[in-house]
Amino acid sequence: MYDTHSLKEVSGGIELSNKLVVTGPLKWLWIMLVAKNVAATVPEEMEALVKLVRK
Repeated sequence: MYDTHSLKEVSGGIELSNKLVVTGPLKWLWIMLVAKNVAATVPEEMEALVKLVRK
């Protein structure tokens, strides 16, 4: 599992994106045990990135 964040300058400002990827033969189990909890924190993480970018 990996989680990447990216910042991209666009004409209207900055575009933030987040990508959570789970691979492998037991990905279904990892999604159930870990990834769902990680995905639930994405809104807070994105807000923290917005605050960082605005500084």
